[in-house]
Amino acid sequence: MNRTLNSSSKLQRFQWLSIVCLAATISACSGNTSPSAAEVETAVRSRVQQISHGVLSVVSITKTDGLARRDGTYIAYFKAEVKFDSCGYLAGSSNNESITKFNGACPANPGQTALLSTTIYGVGYQLTIPGKAAFVKRESGWHLSEIVMNSPN
Repeated sequence: MNRTLNSSSKLQRFQWLSIVCLAATISACSGNTSPSAAEVETAVRSRVQQISHGVLSVVSITKTDGLARRDGTYIAYFKAEVKFDSCGYLAGSSNNESITKFNGACPANPGQTALLSTTIYGVGYQLTIPGKAAFVKRESGWHLSEIVMNSPN
């Protein structure tokens, strides 16, 4: 009788262990299907600082939406609140703005001044720029592969 109870106890432990292992395997396989809001903010903040060449500083970044793709990539949509640290303008097509330092006379007050068809933003001016960031999933985590910034709101 003692042997039967012992076998029954071993079977229960084996079943419990099997359930725990199965749950851990499912959890590990599903992984995180998207970068966290903090990962999006860090990557976008870093890239904006890099491409703006000191013209902009990022005040805040908000992830507004996202799309997980079957190929292991993720598109994060965001809004970046930026501030001009030096006089500058946005140039490029309507779906991919570049940030350029303006070398002419900067407006005396923070704000915008139209010069030909270009809007010059003075030091301290803040605006919201929507965009999207493409991330690739690797073993070490999510990596930013591309960023597209649109015309400001």
